[in-house]
Amino acid sequence: MEVAEHSLAVLGVVLFVGLLVPELLARFRIPFATSLILVGAVLGPHGFDRIRVDDTLTLFAFLGATFQMLLAGIEAGGLGIRPAERANILPFLGGGVLPAVMGAGLAAAFGLGWTGALLTASVFMSSSILMVFSMSEHASIGSYALVRRLKSATVLWEISSALLAFILLKLVDPHPRFSLPILVGLVVSFVIFLRLFVPEIISYAFAKFRPRAGAESERRLRFTLALLLVVLVLFTGLDVPPVVAAFLVGFALASARDTDVVQGKLHLVGYALFIPVFLFVVGLEVDLTILLEPDVRTLAVAAFVVTAIFSKFGGNYLATGRLGFTARERTVFSLASTAKLTIPITTTYAALKAGIVPPAFLSGTVIVSIVTS
Repeated sequence: MEVAEHSLAVLGVVLFVGLLVPELLARFRIPFATSLILVGAVLGPHGFDRIRVDDTLTLFAFLGATFQMLLAGIEAGGLGIRPAERANILPFLGGGVLPAVMGAGLAAAFGLGWTGALLTASVFMSSSILMVFSMSEHASIGSYALVRRLKSATVLWEISSALLAFILLKLVDPHPRFSLPILVGLVVSFVIFLRLFVPEIISYAFAKFRPRAGAESERRLRFTLALLLVVLVLFTGLDVPPVVAAFLVGFALASARDTDVVQGKLHLVGYALFIPVFLFVVGLEVDLTILLEPDVRTLAVAAFVVTAIFSKFGGNYLATGRLGFTARERTVFSLASTAKLTIPITTTYAALKAGIVPPAFLSGTVIVSIVTS
């Protein structure tokens, strides 16, 4: 009897794999996310066909995508940046706009239409906040100025990538009441409002939470989760896709003070339960066998991977040359910026489910994430 016949058994297997396999593959320097996606691809319908997606896995995958985007938004919002600074504008243009334009052109050349072009632009513009911030904290990749510029640029790329994905999804599925320009304006205004007032709301609420010792952090966590759900409902009222809304909520909540413990608990819950399931389900959807049977899909995926990496590297190498960094620092900056993970995979998965792109597009996005990881 196949494991996939029982949802709870499948979920148990996925969580067990999510606990054990990444630890084993970490010895070979394979990141946590990459290892789960690879295992899902091997055990899924395009591999040994031992596990298939069912309603339970779909629900947990949705929650995992939401948690992952929420944590990415918190990381993005926790770094105060000034987009108008020259030191931020140049990397944004070289490592964001240039790859996006090249990606859109590549998608148009392969006949993916304007929807595929816009999604490719979003994927090519993105860089993984989680991976870049992790590298900055755990590896000596350069001076403080270099790390600061890299983090700031990554945040701007991720926010712009999420906005592009939102615009794409709303062009395909328009809001029943508001036009797209008005809807984008409302969403941006709402985010600004949250950044200004949510910290005060949380600080006031936390000041009122003075329970017995040991219970304060739990009450803060419950309050933050409740506030998170309320804001998500408000974003849903604007017809913002849940994965994009989660990123914007995290970005808004990050400006609040005294939330380090709460953010740590959210990180623990997300990576202990939901996010591994999401990454595993992404792997189940990936068809890596297209690399073994060369055809036009293989050519498209190869072009996708090569262009995504070298457009990002080349654009950033040129841009950072105007900021006074050494050749080594420019190389480190450019290599680190190629890392892709959260937003590209999540938005591409959502676009696949919405019928916007073919399955090969998700395979290309995942391969890019694996290679750059």
